[in-house]
Amino acid sequence: MITVYEEHESLFRLVDGHLQDIMDVIRGHLQDILNVIRGHLQDIMDVIRGHLQDIMDVIRGHLVVHLVEALHYKPEGRRFDSRWCHWIFSLT
Repeated sequence: MITVYEEHESLFRLVDGHLQDIMDVIRGHLQDILNVIRGHLQDIMDVIRGHLQDIMDVIRGHLVVHLVEALHYKPEGRRFDSRWCHWIFSLT
């Protein structure tokens, strides 16, 4: 005759074995989900980098335009300041 304790213990072992299988399946799916998310995040970062590069190109263009205008329309009474010649402007 099987006691209630033995019946429950047997049931617990059975459930425990299935729970381990279920956890293994879940781990596999979570890894797949994380890989998909990483791929999408990489795509998003690439798009952001592209837009940031475009924005920086526009800003550089505006800075150059303002610099050229400032040098072109300087007041007549002022002389050219040779100290500007030593500045290094990186446009890249």
